[in-house]
Amino acid sequence: MTDAERAFLAAHPVVRIGVDPEFAPFEFIDAEGEYQGLGSEYVQRVGGLLGIEFVVMPNLSWSEVVEKAFDREIDVLPCVGITEERKQLFDYSAPYLGFPRVIISRVSDPYTSLEEIADVHVAVQGDSSHHGWITENTDIEPGLYATFREALLAVAEGAADVAIGNLAVSDHTMRGLGLTNLAITGLVSTEVSPLAFAVRNDWPELATAITKALAAIPEDEKQSIQRQWVPVEVLVAEASASEEAGPDYIAYALFTAGALIVGIALGIVLVWILRG
Repeated sequence: MTDAERAFLAAHPVVRIGVDPEFAPFEFIDAEGEYQGLGSEYVQRVGGLLGIEFVVMPNLSWSEVVEKAFDREIDVLPCVGITEERKQLFDYSAPYLGFPRVIISRVSDPYTSLEEIADVHVAVQGDSSHHGWITENTDIEPGLYATFREALLAVAEGAADVAIGNLAVSDHTMRGLGLTNLAITGLVSTEVSPLAFAVRNDWPELATAITKALAAIPEDEKQSIQRQWVPVEVLVAEASASEEAGPDYIAYALFTAGALIVGIALGIVLVWILRG
């Protein structure tokens, strides 16, 4: 730690964080009101290493979390994707997780690529990284839903044609809701998108300190956290917190994306067989 980082941490022993209450398995609020998920494990470890307490701001929807973070009533978003809009207001830690962005369709009417969904009704959670990615990279005007759960239900019920989400959250939510008429049918892109801590940009010392704490977590511990929360069959690329390990993360992310392409292709074949 630098002297500036140590001084900042000493002056800010409590940091307010905002979480998505329905972003399982990465982060969510359980029935008892407790912060849970893969991201929560990293929050605990980073807070312990830095000697600070991360306090979840309670009873907020994701849209309310984003609004309060933009107004600096929340200091850190601990498990978020990176968008150009957010870069204007936040400094990011090194990424510590990664995920592929996928297309979810009805089994009876699968869409397999970004090109195929250009002119259909695309459901997406508002204020999510998926919303930002679509806005920044395509001409699609998505239908916005308050939660990813609502976006999936819109597809399941025929109100939308496809939803965009990340692989692990899509798998977890479809299983939880029992949406057997839906399937992950394609990749939005071959990029694996990172998840990181987003820190208000007038607190740069905290962002760099978090990156150093992430780098101090042993690799076997990171793998254990991932196995605890993500099913074995769901491949999630995990980013190294160390800047020097960037190429290794990219290589692993590309490998994961390649494996997903193969898996999704096989899934599409099975869908067509079942339809036949």
